[in-house]
Amino acid sequence: MEDSVTMSKFSKLFFIVALISLISACSYDSSKVIVAEYDDSTISLSEFEQAYVKNTGNLEAAKKDTITAYKNFLDLYVNYKMKLNDAEVRGYKSDPELQREITDYKVAIGQTIYLEKELFDPWMKNLYERRKKEYRVSHIFLVPDSSRNEEQTVALAKELIQRIKNGEDFGKLASEYSKDNYTKGRGGDVYYVVSGNIVSPSLDDAVYAIKTAGEVYPEPVKSSFGYHIIKVTDIVNRKPYLKALHILAAFKDSTGTTDTVKALAKIKDVEARLKAGEDFKELAKKYSDDPGSGKRGGDLGKFERGKMVMEFDDAAFKLNKDEVSSIIKTQFGYHIIKVYEIGELPSFEEDKENLKDLFQRTRYKNEYDVLVDTLKVKYGFKLSEATLQNIIDFKDTTKLTVDYKEMEISKKFGKNELFVMKSDLYSVDSLLAYMTRQKNMLLKPISKGLLTDALYFYSTSLALRYKSLEFDKVNKDFAALMDDYESGVYLFKLLEDEVWNKIEIDSVSLLNYWKGTKENYSFGDRVKYNILYSKSDSTIYNFYSMLKSGNDFDTLMNKNIDKRELGNRLNEKDFVDAQSDELSIAANKLTNEGDYSAPVKYKDGWAIVRLVAKESAREKTFDEAKAEASSLYQESESKRLENEFINSLKVKYKPVLNYEELERAFK
Repeated sequence: MEDSVTMSKFSKLFFIVALISLISACSYDSSKVIVAEYDDSTISLSEFEQAYVKNTGNLEAAKKDTITAYKNFLDLYVNYKMKLNDAEVRGYKSDPELQREITDYKVAIGQTIYLEKELFDPWMKNLYERRKKEYRVSHIFLVPDSSRNEEQTVALAKELIQRIKNGEDFGKLASEYSKDNYTKGRGGDVYYVVSGNIVSPSLDDAVYAIKTAGEVYPEPVKSSFGYHIIKVTDIVNRKPYLKALHILAAFKDSTGTTDTVKALAKIKDVEARLKAGEDFKELAKKYSDDPGSGKRGGDLGKFERGKMVMEFDDAAFKLNKDEVSSIIKTQFGYHIIKVYEIGELPSFEEDKENLKDLFQRTRYKNEYDVLVDTLKVKYGFKLSEATLQNIIDFKDTTKLTVDYKEMEISKKFGKNELFVMKSDLYSVDSLLAYMTRQKNMLLKPISKGLLTDALYFYSTSLALRYKSLEFDKVNKDFAALMDDYESGVYLFKLLEDEVWNKIEIDSVSLLNYWKGTKENYSFGDRVKYNILYSKSDSTIYNFYSMLKSGNDFDTLMNKNIDKRELGNRLNEKDFVDAQSDELSIAANKLTNEGDYSAPVKYKDGWAIVRLVAKESAREKTFDEAKAEASSLYQESESKRLENEFINSLKVKYKPVLNYEELERAFK
């Protein structure tokens, strides 16, 4: 028995070892499979696969491609890699002009991508999540004035918050203290708000920091208008829009007489009919006093929160789909509402452009300044307050010009250190040089405001520049983009040196090229014609009758005002292809020069065509074909020179392509 158990364990162990060996034999590391070699370099199957997917844009599509497609791509990829290798050998990576171009691109694109990743993306996602909820908000608005300075205003706000915590009524305190005359009469009620539509970022943040209806924000909130005590009275899931029907019993009748009793009786009668099962739309058509929606069965169409008067809006947005409201009173009369559609929240991708616009309008500047200040701290920005004060006090009111070094402010302070960032020193002259590159600062008198604005923008641009130059180290997508751009710059330079700059097109070589390929340049059947044109069919048929009566075509053309709308098609001075449009087709159907067509429908109007001349298909002369032949000759020479260059690289780097290894691709 023991031997049997031991044997069983041995068999299991043997099976597992054998299975592992089999798996190891069948698997491989694609980074170690070499599909091509050139010079002292190799291309692995893994690198090939990554490049192939990048080229096709889709892994699944890449997997389904044929071996022939893989081989063709490997040919191109090896050529590409040899070109890059040759660019390095030629010293392009140390070419100052090329490196300056790469750096400029890195700064410009890096800044854009950095702001997208660090500013736009997180805030747009934050905004999207916030906008899933709507908050009903009340506030007590306090403003420093002659009776109370800012410090005293803040103290009062804190006192009121404490009194509310102690149980005093928010609405009564709002009526007594709030400086917002629009809301104080209703206890400070602002109504429903949603993130992105709140003008002040500080108010937006305070409102959405509250998670439970009935809570008061614990601190006074400062906005650009004053100080606010914030209370949230309701939190609901946001409905982006409603589509609703309504029936109105107006307080005023058709004569302008107000009769609320009659209106109430009317709406109660309508309500009873609805409860009895009568159709809402038919009742609206018959009884609603809203002339616009009434004839449409009471249909108000699509509307968002806050677009209707508050009482109507509040009632409508509390309804479920197909639910009918009770009687609602507004300043216009009595209403009954039925919601027939509730909008769904868009996905983040669907709402992206709207979110970006909301972010830019409401809080971009605020968040941008915070981000830039963080960068300045990171890069050790340190301002020489003394130097700044000196150039402000100097009061050089001379207008700024590109010759800033001739200005007294430069002569006196130009070499003085203004600030340090990332251990780099920036002088007053460097600030003035920056200012001359800004069109909105040139030819402006040097003032305190101009200098402080320029200092902010200059130091900000430098902070973003420093970040852009190192952003590829922390962002793989940007690093890959920069690798591609750098390679593109080198390849462009190679082709410029080896192909484009070597192409010489002289008249003799071009003529010889045309002679050898002249069958490629020809005209089809062509026509030349004149037209009469009008947007009015009656006008064009009047012209047609006048022509039939013997009137001269040229005379009518001179009177034809509408033809100006057709621009260059007024009178064809040159031949055009006989099948190019409706007019040329109509002209080609005419037999003799001077014949004219019946009215033809054209664009937004009508036209009559007169045949000037016809020409049958023929080969183009050298002069007629010169531009086309020159382009094709240049293309032919480019291909020839590029092939010569590729062949020279093959001789130089001796590539070896292991096509058989491509059988393993994407396995």
